Amino acid sequence: MLLSYHEIQPYILLVSSVYGFFVFLSTLNLKFESRGCKKGLYLTQLCCVFFLISDAVAYFCDLAPALWPRWVMVLSNFLVFCLIDIQLFFFNLFVTYSFMETGRFSKLPKELLAGFILPSVAISLVIVSQFTGIYYSFDADNVYHRGSLFFVSMIGPFLIMGIQLFFILKYRKLLRQRKIMSMVISIGFLVIAGILQMIFSGTSLIDLAALLGCLNMFLLSVVDQNDMLIKSAHFDVQTELPNTYGYMDAVNQIVSTKDISKYNAYYIDIVRMGRLNSLYGKNLGDEIIVKYAKYLAGKIQKDEVLGRLGGDFFVALIHRERTEEFLKVLSNVPVKIKDANNQQVILHLSAVCGIYEFVSKKVNPGLYISPSAEALYYAKNVYKKPFVIYDKDLKAQIDEKRLLEEALSHAVEKNEFAVFYQPKVETSEKRLCGAEALVRWNHGGQLVSPDKFIPILESNEKICQVDFWVLNQVCSDLEQWLNNGLDPLPVSVNFSRRHLGNEKVVEEILSVIEKNGIPKKLIEIEITETIDEYSTDVLKAFVEKLQSEGIRVSIDDFGTGSSSLNLIHQIHFDVLKIDKSLIDIENEMGRALLTHTIELAQFMGMEIIAEGVENAEQVEFLEKANCRKIQGFYFDIPREKSEYEERLTKKYY
Repeated sequence: MLLSYHEIQPYILLVSSVYGFFVFLSTLNLKFESRGCKKGLYLTQLCCVFFLISDAVAYFCDLAPALWPRWVMVLSNFLVFCLIDIQLFFFNLFVTYSFMETGRFSKLPKELLAGFILPSVAISLVIVSQFTGIYYSFDADNVYHRGSLFFVSMIGPFLIMGIQLFFILKYRKLLRQRKIMSMVISIGFLVIAGILQMIFSGTSLIDLAALLGCLNMFLLSVVDQNDMLIKSAHFDVQTELPNTYGYMDAVNQIVSTKDISKYNAYYIDIVRMGRLNSLYGKNLGDEIIVKYAKYLAGKIQKDEVLGRLGGDFFVALIHRERTEEFLKVLSNVPVKIKDANNQQVILHLSAVCGIYEFVSKKVNPGLYISPSAEALYYAKNVYKKPFVIYDKDLKAQIDEKRLLEEALSHAVEKNEFAVFYQPKVETSEKRLCGAEALVRWNHGGQLVSPDKFIPILESNEKICQVDFWVLNQVCSDLEQWLNNGLDPLPVSVNFSRRHLGNEKVVEEILSVIEKNGIPKKLIEIEITETIDEYSTDVLKAFVEKLQSEGIRVSIDDFGTGSSSLNLIHQIHFDVLKIDKSLIDIENEMGRALLTHTIELAQFMGMEIIAEGVENAEQVEFLEKANCRKIQGFYFDIPREKSEYEERLTKKYY
């Protein structure tokens, strides 16, 4: 005999609850853009599961009232009525977070406040019904009967859904159409099912409508996650700008629809972003990047492209006619942040960039980024300019650089490097007081300019190997001079900032010195002032560890960076080497700056050496400013080992 719908209904609800539970578990494994949305949805689904189970128990009780205790029937019906309202409470939470994540609302929208209050009121009325029977009651045989005011139990849910529907439609433009439709459909299921269930008693239409609504939102979330995965593959998560793949796709689209020869490609690097990260911390550093990206995006036209490759590197495709305008934008990007003391700070960020001008309508995708990246390298490391355009001359330099890179990779093995010594002179007695070890490269019988090969070594970290080679050679020469009865003077050896990434660099320096058996006082380590990659704390630890071992440390190129005074305030160097750029300033203001720099350094207990001194006028001024140690062509040029050895025997000029 076939079972009636009324008899199989509780089994349908139980099966539906199991299905709903699997939907709930699947939702937990999905990734959402907003934690609040995820919480609102999975709590709605969990309530739906309990709702289905409670109603299934209620229908089982209704089929065989004599088999079930009265408290089971009362509790199951009470939960059914309450869980409808609780589901709508959590769905209201889902709607709230969905709209808040758009940025339109910074706090709970007032229109949705009632969606959180009304469920509490509705549940209170359900509790009242337990004692008054206004919604439902049970007779002496435990049979369920609707009360005279049963329809009132639906007013609360209908009001909540009406509020939600009104809000969703009012602000529909804030969300994607797909999400708006899914929300409206989920609410529509419940509204229609509620009306039908009021007409047809003994059906579980609301239960099934709730399950369909949860399933509908789950499927939407699956599609959203798929979109997120696609987006994350083509867009930067932080700034929402195209990443490398997204940028390439966008440029491809322009190539296929526009004349690419009217565009320029840019490779952009924010100046001193590493220092800002060190100063403000990573979180504020990320905020600076996001606000920088947002500002630049506001300056981009519809048929132009801006992308982020990661870190502080951006790329752009801009109309050539707007080159001057865009470079002006890059020179000063205002970014407002609040520092650790909650004080507003306005940063004016500049950038260095490489530019590539497309010359043909047919373009190889390899040209979208690579040439401008090469130009950026030369702007930062060679020409020290805000921008460099990739042209024929630059291409020739790049080709030469590649040849040099290949040759440099074997230079140490082929013994092509040599150490030259540039004397340091004490001017009052014109007496030799030390030297700086400078590396020179003899390639193909000719000396290659350091300006050409040092930046290459810096870029591929070969510089660390070369620095230690120089240190070992210097220590070996000092040992030889000591053994020959000479009285060698301290020699300073340059160490690249890249060594700061090596935690054992001090131990390795000591090992080289001890291996050659020379006094530590004869070695001085020079490190450049412009340290962007590593924090001041890392540099300070490096300096203090060397000093604790009896090795003097000098700060090289002082005056070329933007934080010179801050650096010598935080770190006590033994020697301050004033850069040639300060020595060459001949106006009154420049001379005053140089004088006060010398006074400040001496007040802080540092020895002063002026670099790049080339004429008698500079020597005279430096002596008056109480700087009596100089290094430069005025007294001597860098000397080969044998020539410097002769200087050690004379010591006076």
